[in-house]
Amino acid sequence: MTAPEQDSDSLSIAVLDRAGVIVGVNEQWQRFCLDNGGDPDACGIGASYLDVCAAAGDDPVARYAVSMIRKALLGELSTPATVLTPCAAPGTTGWFDMRVVSRIDDSGACEGALVCFSERLDLGRLRPRTNGSSLPSPTRPEPMSTTVADPRELLTFPDVPRLELEETLTQLTERAADVLKAQGRLRELLRANALVTADLKLEVVLRRVVHAARDLVGAKYAALGVLGEDGLLDQFVHAGMPPEQIDHLGRPPVGEGILGLLVDEPGPVRLRDVSIDPRAIGFPGGHPAMTSFLGVPIRVRGTVFGNLYLTDSERGEFSDEDEQLVTSLARTAAVAIENARLYEDSERRRRWQGVTTDATQALFAGGNDRPLHVVLEGARQGAEADAAIFADLDDEDVVTAEIVVGELAEELTGRNAHAKLSTLEPVLRHGTPLLIESYRRREVDPPLEIPIASLIAVPMLRGQRVVGAVVALRFQGRRPFDHTDVEQLEAYVGHAAVALELNQSRADQEALAVLREHQRIAADLHDHVIQELFATGMALQGMVYRTEDPRDQANLVEFVDAIDATIRRIRTTIFRLNRAPYGGGSLKERLLSVVEDARPALGFTAHAEFSGPLDQAVPEELADHVVAVAREALSNAARHAAARSVRLRVTLAEELLTLDAIDDGRGIGTPTRSSGLANLERRAKECDGTLEILDRDGGGTHLRWTAVVRYDR
Repeated sequence: MTAPEQDSDSLSIAVLDRAGVIVGVNEQWQRFCLDNGGDPDACGIGASYLDVCAAAGDDPVARYAVSMIRKALLGELSTPATVLTPCAAPGTTGWFDMRVVSRIDDSGACEGALVCFSERLDLGRLRPRTNGSSLPSPTRPEPMSTTVADPRELLTFPDVPRLELEETLTQLTERAADVLKAQGRLRELLRANALVTADLKLEVVLRRVVHAARDLVGAKYAALGVLGEDGLLDQFVHAGMPPEQIDHLGRPPVGEGILGLLVDEPGPVRLRDVSIDPRAIGFPGGHPAMTSFLGVPIRVRGTVFGNLYLTDSERGEFSDEDEQLVTSLARTAAVAIENARLYEDSERRRRWQGVTTDATQALFAGGNDRPLHVVLEGARQGAEADAAIFADLDDEDVVTAEIVVGELAEELTGRNAHAKLSTLEPVLRHGTPLLIESYRRREVDPPLEIPIASLIAVPMLRGQRVVGAVVALRFQGRRPFDHTDVEQLEAYVGHAAVALELNQSRADQEALAVLREHQRIAADLHDHVIQELFATGMALQGMVYRTEDPRDQANLVEFVDAIDATIRRIRTTIFRLNRAPYGGGSLKERLLSVVEDARPALGFTAHAEFSGPLDQAVPEELADHVVAVAREALSNAARHAAARSVRLRVTLAEELLTLDAIDDGRGIGTPTRSSGLANLERRAKECDGTLEILDRDGGGTHLRWTAVVRYDR
């Protein structure tokens, strides 16, 4: 900026840099200094003009002049300020107008100041006295005082206290503006605190904290990263980005770079430009560019719950005042978060108590042929999970999702993996509860297309033996499980296991009473019905040879075969009626146990038929294969067929054992996983047999598995 508009021949001009050092003077300044006995070294190029001002002494006009110069050096005087100053230079009237203005470059930055002096000829002369001092001028400062020379000087003398008063009023105005500004920001902080503490739902509180912090300091983007048990970000709540941009970014950050800095060293972090900080790792593709950054941790009971991240201040960069305001808001947020967590915990315990009561009553009521479904549905509701699974570990160390309720039940049912590759191995082998806050970060499972985000699992015990695991899943976009969820699920499954045991004990008592009645009925069938049918069959068979009509002979043979088939079915029924509740060690009893075990998954009892000396002629090793094949066949029917009936028929004729599993479901289709069928085929090959999967006319599947009985095995 050039000097103020005036005749340049009458102006003495000095150019100051930002530190107040004289970096240039014009010819009039130099001539005035030399003509009036001034020292060029004291008030010329290279001298500090602030020191020149300080040499003027403690004079109110001098103090005001110094304050104007300092404002100009800070870039706060875009228009010239004029100060009437006395001067001790001989040969002058003693009065000068000192004009001060900031030097602003083309970019708007302050480069320093311009100081100009011009003599006032309309105010008379200023008489020197011996007890005063003069103001800074291009001459060497010398002690002097002023007296009134004529009446005109009386009009100028009040300018000194007036300037001091103006300076005081200016300072008061600036301080009042600062106070009003501070009060405004404090009111904004109070409003933000009120907004944050107005709700008890944790997810709502977190969203309000983010929006309140963003509005409080004028940030373009704001986010809150919640830390998990592993110290990484498990939840990321943000504001400022449009939804389409969020979708383009993909998965949320896990706490690296600048975000990880607050995780490793919790404390406020303020940066002028985050993009050039050496600790930054860059932004992913599609991420908006960000400059200024402010991060503040939120501590709940001395532990870092999460971190507030604010970027792109509307004032260019965040100030110390912004940091203090956000830190204060973080303290209020910590209290609100703690209250929300306590409220959520009480609500969670109340919900678990309700589902435990409902499930126990349903199990005790009896008549429910799918008790595990009741247990899983209660677990899903209590954990607010998207799906619940009952998984078990078979003799071949394969973990299988036997029963699934909730979302994606059809896709998850039947999923299996070897125990060494499954996260559920410690639960099923050792009964250890499991919490996985971020499922996608684990690398021990086979890749799944199911969008699992968080998982908890607890063992189901029968006495001290683990019979399976109850698993609760939350899909992506949901808040992860925590240790309280694990504790509540473990308590619920423990109550459910006791209810199942008590229900089973009652069922056993009822079964024992039924067994006694069955034995009575079986005895009657054996002693009367079978004997009578056998006698009738023998009589009919004798008539075959006494009749000469071929048609009558064929009919009689057909009647005899029908009676034989009826006798076989009655004998199977008698065997079942005489069977103990838990079966014994014979092949038929083991197969009937498999049928009973499959009843909860099927929703009904499969029909079983046996033919041939199965208990006497089938070796133990082959019997194990037959039982495993029957279990897999019924399990497949339960998972995939959606059948209304299943027929299991096991026949031994000479040396060929045949197992047929026939259902009226929707057919096997094209299975996406063939591990179960592969096991059946492998067993058939080991027994010199075959496996066939046939589609039935009218719908359904016919599974036929054969094996050759080697009596010398």
